[in-house]
Amino acid sequence: MMKRMQIFEFTDLPWWPEVLRSLLTDFLELLMKVTQPFSPKISLLTEVMKETKQTRFVDLCSGSGGPWLSLIKDLQKISGENISILLTDKYPNSERAKKLNPISGLNYFPYSVDALAVPSDLKGIRTLFNGFHHFPPDYAFDIINDAVKNDQPIVVFEILQRTWFDFFYFMLTPINLLLLTPWVQPRSITRLILTYLIPIAPIVVSWDSLVSILRCYTPEELMNMAHQTNAKHYIWKTGKYRHKGLPVTFLVGYPAKEK
Repeated sequence: MMKRMQIFEFTDLPWWPEVLRSLLTDFLELLMKVTQPFSPKISLLTEVMKETKQTRFVDLCSGSGGPWLSLIKDLQKISGENISILLTDKYPNSERAKKLNPISGLNYFPYSVDALAVPSDLKGIRTLFNGFHHFPPDYAFDIINDAVKNDQPIVVFEILQRTWFDFFYFMLTPINLLLLTPWVQPRSITRLILTYLIPIAPIVVSWDSLVSILRCYTPEELMNMAHQTNAKHYIWKTGKYRHKGLPVTFLVGYPAKEK
């Protein structure tokens, strides 16, 4: 097992240009669309819905929308429920919101939402896809604890596992980037230039991918954070799996039904 390290990622830098940030986020969006890494555990989402009788999700650190663009259809089909997703971010993207809001069931919240202190009026199952590793331990705990304090369910998924195997495996990311870039949306000359002529995209994506491995939490560390909330009425589940070659780690927590 590798020791966790809190090293910077380019996409974490507040001054990092959006055109460069999108090189990674849009690539990840396509990768998730192609591999559907969370589909093997979609039952966890339906379980939380059933146990808490909620059909609204409040997604944190949504960025460009992440897996919800395709996941919402699968979840609606499996659950048979009319699901709504509220996408939120600390730095909301107004242009992205215009494109996402017309999608049935998806809404992009126009105001800044801090994952450490979600407004109490934003009720729903909190989800965080591929963003939890960005937070150091104290802040990561605060995210979980804030959900507990507001008696809201929380679901965390990461396409990451902190192992040496995955560290070296993710060194192949530049190859995947070069192969998939022609299909990344939105297509643009700028993206092609920054990928194939001036290799900024391969460098940034490689660095952030490898650093993400070093920053992610193990199921045991996630469970320790959950237990530190002292929420005895919560049901917690953690674990990891692989799907189409991608490593996934997850945490699920929700208040138990009163007997």
